[in-house]
Amino acid sequence: DHRNLACTLITGVTFTKAQRKNTHVLISVLGMSGSGKTYSAILMARGLVGPQGKIAMLDTENGSDFVKEICDLEGVPLLVMKSRAFADMKAALKEAEQAKCCAYLVDSYTAPWNELTGTFKEKSKRKRLEFHHMDQLKSMWGVWTQQMLNSPLHIILSGRLGFEWGEEETDEGRNLIKLGTKMKSESEAGYEPSLLLEMESLQDADVRVKQTRMKRGTI
Repeated sequence: DHRNLACTLITGVTFTKAQRKNTHVLISVLGMSGSGKTYSAILMARGLVGPQGKIAMLDTENGSDFVKEICDLEGVPLLVMKSRAFADMKAALKEAEQAKCCAYLVDSYTAPWNELTGTFKEKSKRKRLEFHHMDQLKSMWGVWTQQMLNSPLHIILSGRLGFEWGEEETDEGRNLIKLGTKMKSESEAGYEPSLLLEMESLQDADVRVKQTRMKRGTI
């Protein structure tokens, strides 16, 4: 009967009516220094947790010192762990879940990846990493990714802006060109969030608008 909620195929695979079970969100916020990443992230976290929720924050750059006032004014508890360590990022999420927080903010998401690669170099006594070393690092980072994706908390990742580079053939040879932007973190960090926000300062935005108008001859 097509009206049944489940339909069993000859192969034994069973379909069931879709249900929304995972209601948490994963957001990444990237931008240059001073673009408002931390401020925007804490405001989004405040909106997501509601009036009764708690926010946990892994603070790598003392950003909690600047957003604490917002949480105090809103009456929302802000629990902070100050560390740049990759292991602490994982431990802090587990602790946030045990503390029944509703949101977990990592600021900056760039620091734990840098710490992980730096520690790996130090332990392996290498100044430069080869291609096969990246596979080992990605495997270690993948443990965190699975923990993050399976967490019931809203997670907001704030990180520094980086650039994707490529080569362009010209009459004068090969030139490096910017292909796009990305977060300075593990290479696949941009594929994990359900929402990716790129911040820019008003000054930078104003410069781009003026450059565009000059090209169009309207200024």
